[in-house]
Amino acid sequence: MKKLLMLALLLAGSCSPNDDDAQGNTLNGSLINIEIDYGKIDFISSFLPGITHTQNSIDPWDDPKSAAEAKILLENSTYFQNQHIMGWGAVNPWPDSTVVDHSAWNWKTLDTRVQLIRETKGVAVITLCGCPTWMHSPSKNGETDWGSIEAAPTPNHFDDFAHFCAVVARRYPDVIYFQVWNELKGFWSFELNRWRYEDYTRMYNLIYDSLKAVNPSIRIGGPYPVMSTYSAQKSYTSTLGGEYGYFDKRPMDVIRYWLENKKGADFIAIDGKTKNKDDIWNCDAFKSAGKFADIIGWIRQQPHGGGDLDIWWSEWYAYSRPEDPAQNVNFHNALMASSLINIIKAGSKTVLIWQPEGDSKGFSFPLGIWTSTDRAGGGKPTPFYDTYNYFGEYFSQGAELVHAVFNSDKINVIATKNKVLLVNHKNIIQEVKINGKYMVSLDPYEVELIGTPTN
Repeated sequence: MKKLLMLALLLAGSCSPNDDDAQGNTLNGSLINIEIDYGKIDFISSFLPGITHTQNSIDPWDDPKSAAEAKILLENSTYFQNQHIMGWGAVNPWPDSTVVDHSAWNWKTLDTRVQLIRETKGVAVITLCGCPTWMHSPSKNGETDWGSIEAAPTPNHFDDFAHFCAVVARRYPDVIYFQVWNELKGFWSFELNRWRYEDYTRMYNLIYDSLKAVNPSIRIGGPYPVMSTYSAQKSYTSTLGGEYGYFDKRPMDVIRYWLENKKGADFIAIDGKTKNKDDIWNCDAFKSAGKFADIIGWIRQQPHGGGDLDIWWSEWYAYSRPEDPAQNVNFHNALMASSLINIIKAGSKTVLIWQPEGDSKGFSFPLGIWTSTDRAGGGKPTPFYDTYNYFGEYFSQGAELVHAVFNSDKINVIATKNKVLLVNHKNIIQEVKINGKYMVSLDPYEVELIGTPTN
């Protein structure tokens, strides 16, 4: 923990006006002032940290010691834990449509993942995707074509898929959170050059009814579109945007239609990333992360539930530019932390970190929470583990976020009456002055949690 130094102890000229240098050396930046009004509450956080298990997670065949250590990290750092019903770590439970006895279906891998969530005291979320191959390719009944995992059920099999989802809900009665489908996979119309949101919403409504018939307390969300952006205006972009670019209006149309035509919903699921879909960057990745708050603000302006339903980031990626330090875990940790500050301040309920198990160095999308458990010495915390813990422990649901004003885009800040989280966006030492009195020195790309400065 950094020591807070009284301003009187600082020497004049201790901060250099230089920014990052070409070699990435830790030159001092100019002094950054932060004013925090601990008596002014801007917002009460609703955030709860989450993850999505994917193909590689904590599995029975992993190194036992590494897996045991990773389970502790998983339990300590997350609230929601999500698993898909087929793919992303689970086999096809119902490959043969003629097997109508669901007790004879292949539940082994899905059971194992749900048991992992229970064992690590997570609140389980099940994503109702993908679908058995026969629901889109009847000639392959009895087979599983993993190459078509992103195919949607054909409309004549929407009822079958809704039945499948209800069977899943009955099998896991302690699971009450369900996401309907993933990124509208298989619902794109090349002819219309847009998403077939009518078909998706029809399927969603059938699933909604089937799940509520199992248990009216089940909480269901959709439509889970990717809120893409482009670097410049196109015929299919909206006017919503910023320095990063402009939002694609087609997924926005999905949300509008779904909100108006859904039978009901308990949360809105979306997906997004810092980079533009055309891979052109108009600004650095930290500035681009401002788009997350922008799209939440737009959703809050929509009728039919947009203003009050919880907003979930079902997938969220703080990607970096090609010229950024790809192998610097501290850079990625800072980018993820700063992006999360924007998301939490905008009022998101959760972010489901995709593939929380990283490789041997902790890299995932871009960072995991723990290192790979498939070998001895794995299951270790990444830098993002501590960061995610900070958000979960000090800035999550019920936390009173106080007013903080700062005069630089080189840092980001979130604060309560008891804690302040500072993020350095630069590969330089940053000197930060809080309320004209207290100094903190931030190392390059540092994410630093401090107690509220006192006299």
